[in-house]
Amino acid sequence: MPPNTDNKGGGIAQIALTVLAVVAAFLVLRFVVGVAMAIMKWIIIAAGVLFVAWLFMRDSGGGKRSS
Repeated sequence: MPPNTDNKGGGIAQIALTVLAVVAAFLVLRFVVGVAMAIMKWIIIAAGVLFVAWLFMRDSGGGKRSS
């Protein structure tokens, strides 16, 4: 007995479900990328602050200047 390949009734519903799944995946990916970019922004800001603080700490080494 051949398999039932009559999909006329669920064609539009399947297309709508596929479009909905693609839109949901896009929104989730957009949210994840947005969170990752926000975290990276704060990491870069913190690294810059630490670098400037390190420069000031290195520069104020008890008044020992060679020049």
